[in-house]
Amino acid sequence: MTINRSKIILFTATMSLFTTILKVVSLNISYSIMGLNFLSIELWVGLFFLSVAVLYPVVYTSTRLGWFYLYIFYTFIVSLSSGGSSSLITTYQVTSDLGCALVLYVVFFETGNLKTIPRVVYAALFFIMISCVLNVFGLVRNPFAARAIVGGSEGLGMASAYQRMGISGYGFFSGIPPLIPVLVYSYRKAQNVAQKLQFGVLIGLLMASVFFGSLTAPLLLAIIGLILAILGVKRLKRGYSIVAISMLVLVLLFFNPQQLISSALNRLADFAPTRDVEIRVRDVAGAVSGDFEATSTSTEGNSAESRFQRVFWNLEGFSKNPLFGISRAEMPYGSFHLFWLFRLATTGIIGTLPLLGIFFSMTLTNRRKFSASFNYYYLISMFLFFSMGLVKVIGGWFVYGVIYFIVPSIYYVTSNNVSSTTGENLANQSESDTN
Repeated sequence: MTINRSKIILFTATMSLFTTILKVVSLNISYSIMGLNFLSIELWVGLFFLSVAVLYPVVYTSTRLGWFYLYIFYTFIVSLSSGGSSSLITTYQVTSDLGCALVLYVVFFETGNLKTIPRVVYAALFFIMISCVLNVFGLVRNPFAARAIVGGSEGLGMASAYQRMGISGYGFFSGIPPLIPVLVYSYRKAQNVAQKLQFGVLIGLLMASVFFGSLTAPLLLAIIGLILAILGVKRLKRGYSIVAISMLVLVLLFFNPQQLISSALNRLADFAPTRDVEIRVRDVAGAVSGDFEATSTSTEGNSAESRFQRVFWNLEGFSKNPLFGISRAEMPYGSFHLFWLFRLATTGIIGTLPLLGIFFSMTLTNRRKFSASFNYYYLISMFLFFSMGLVKVIGGWFVYGVIYFIVPSIYYVTSNNVSSTTGENLANQSESDTN
C-alpha cells in the first residue's frame, strides 16, 4: 500500500492550524482520548511533528532551523539550571509554538510541497474568517471581553465564558496587523471578482475585529499596515512619490510636524471603540506634542508615560548584565509588556540572539524568494510584527503561525507562482511577478 505523504502532512498541518485558530471548538466540544482532548492544540501539533519526523525526517536537519535549535538549547539549559524536575517537558512547552510555525514553513517550502500551500492557506484563512465573525458578534455585545481574557479589570470573572463564545485573547489580535498588508496584495492580485470579494471581506472582518477588540497597540498597527499597503509599491515607484514627498516637505515648512501628528491622533481618538482606547490614544497624542515626562523612578503619569517607563526599567535591567540578563524577580511589575526589551533584560544577548536570528534569517531568506512587488507588502508585515514586540508581548501559536508561515505562504495563493517545479527552484522563479 502506497502512503501519500503529502496528504498526511496536509491533513495534520490543517488540523494544527484549525485547533490553533479556532480554540472555541475544543472549549465547547470535549471528546477525550487517553485524557487528551481530541481537538486540543497539543494533540494535533504533536501528531504533526510526528508525521513530519516519519515522512519527511530531512526537515529536522534543515539549516533553516539552526537558530531555533539554539533557542531550544538555551531554554533547556535555563530550565535545567533553575532546578526544574521536568526540563525536557518545560522546554517543549516553551518552544513548541514557534517550532510548529517553522516546521510548517520548512515542510511546505523546502520539500517539494509548494503546490499544496494554497490549500492549507485557504483553510487557515477560512478559519480566521470564522474567528473574526465570532469576535465581532461577541465584542459588539461585550466590548471589554478581550481585555477580560488577557487579565483586564473589566469583567474578569467572565473570561472563560467569553472564550466559549469565540472571543479571542491578545494573541489573536496581535497576529492581525501582519496579515493586513499581504492580504491587500492578494486582493490586488486576485484573478476574478469572487476572489477579490473574498479577500476584501476578510480584510474588513480583520479590521472590524481589531477595532472592536479595544486593544490599542494592535489597532494602531493594523491601521498603519492598511495605510502603507493601500499606498502600494507601484505608487511609491512612480511619479506619485515625487508629488507626495514634495507636498510633505511643503506641509512641514508651514506646520509643526509634531502638532500635525498629534492632531491626527486626536481625530482618530474620536472614533475609538471604547473610552479606554480613546484615553490611551489621546495620551499618545499628548506625548507626541511634547506633553510627556517619564523616568525609571516616576510614580505618576498617563498611560503613554507609564508605558514608556517600562523602557527605562528594561534598559536598566539589561545594563546590569548585558550578556546573560537578570532574574525576572528583579524586574518591576509590568516591564514584561515590552517583549524585545524585556527579553534583553532577563536573558541578555545570549537569550535574545536566537529569536532575533530566526526573525532576520527568515526575513532575508524569503525576501530572496519573492518578487519585488510582494516584498513591499511582506516587509511591512515583518515590520509590524517586530514593532508589536517593541510595545507589547508577542508570541504564541497564532502569532508565530501567522508571521512565519501564513504571511510568506500567501505569496503562492494568488500570484500564479506555483507551477510544475517544486522546492527552492520554484521559489527562485518569482522574479517574473510584477505589480
